[in-house]
Amino acid sequence: SAAGVTDWQYNATTRHTYGLTGEMTWVDAEALAVRFGGHLVTINDQAEQDWLLARFPDPYAWIGMNDRAREGTWVWSSGTRVKFTAWQDTQPDDWKGYDPLGEDAAVLSCPDDQPPGWVSISGRCWRASSRSRAGTPT
Repeated sequence: SAAGVTDWQYNATTRHTYGLTGEMTWVDAEALAVRFGGHLVTINDQAEQDWLLARFPDPYAWIGMNDRAREGTWVWSSGTRVKFTAWQDTQPDDWKGYDPLGEDAAVLSCPDDQPPGWVSISGRCWRASSRSRAGTPT
């Protein structure tokens, strides 16, 4: 694995390569993705969402969606304009049960969610992370 990133998957449609890291915070996962020349995954449509869920079924994979800069304003860490979302019906909810600062990052899915969809959680939690970047792994 390249610097702790495993399970590299290439999507010929998006022309991005996606990988999975070990458990780390959202900030650390984004920093790792930037070191590889990318960002945590930006999901642009339902087809990409479905592709990711099929290849990374492990729950709690970080995605680039976050409201760290401004509470309630969810953006992609890549700076890409938000044109697609796949939140669960009750999400994002900024629940403060685990972290008094609330929830400022999103994961691809949660094990109890049917059908799967994004869930907001505290970015300070330790989770696995998926990310994307252009090109192929080296």
